[in-house]
Amino acid sequence: MPAYIDAALSDMVFGLLELRWGPFEVDVMATDATAKCDRFFSRFACPNAEATDVFSQDLSGFLCYCFPPTQLVMPFLLHLRDCRGRAVVVLPAKTSVWTPLLVGACIDRVSFGSDMVPFAFDSSRHGRLPSRAYNGVPYCAVLLNFAQRRLAC
Repeated sequence: MPAYIDAALSDMVFGLLELRWGPFEVDVMATDATAKCDRFFSRFACPNAEATDVFSQDLSGFLCYCFPPTQLVMPFLLHLRDCRGRAVVVLPAKTSVWTPLLVGACIDRVSFGSDMVPFAFDSSRHGRLPSRAYNGVPYCAVLLNFAQRRLAC
């Protein structure tokens, strides 16, 4: 099983996203160290996690926040679509294989630089690491609504 690098937005940027689109009800890919919402789902059992494994959860009926590892962006978007859910998702801003999934579900988008991803955690070591993996990569946050199809951003 690959080790994923967990990352977190700066509190300032998360606060701005929440002012624009929130409040977010649950952070669906978090740990005790990276959770941005009081309610969160974790990959593994965590003392404060409401649930584990986002892919086994029904994401319909509430507004999620998600900053997935890059390797899990496509599976997460497919799951969100299948659940007909709504979420704010933080993604690398470049066009990628998942871009077509955003068409019709994207309501709004905000771009920002890699300096807004201030730290990363190596989930295999449970330790704080420099965010070298995120340096120089611009990010965006997209508001997605798969429950109601709209024009693309």
